[in-house]
Amino acid sequence: MKPGARLCLLEITRPENRIGGALVKAYVRGVVPVLASIAGCNNCASLLWRYYWDTIEACVPPEQLLATLEAAGFAGVRHHVEVKALSMLAEYQAIKPG
Repeated sequence: MKPGARLCLLEITRPENRIGGALVKAYVRGVVPVLASIAGCNNCASLLWRYYWDTIEACVPPEQLLATLEAAGFAGVRHHVEVKALSMLAEYQAIKPG
């Protein structure tokens, strides 16, 4: 990256709120696979959605990603989640110093 360039990452993350996390987990691992099977999708769709949640649980925590960006020399490192209780998407921004 050139000096002064902005870095913007959209990353999958676990919901920060425990109750919200439990609700999202129940939805992704339970409700969506059932809906997929009702809609006539094959059994692989159910397995895929369960795997999807497993990958979300294994994601790097936001604090670790922020620390890594700072250690790599980025400035103005920020983390933003629109709906903290339920969101699985986090936005990270940073600037490459000149």
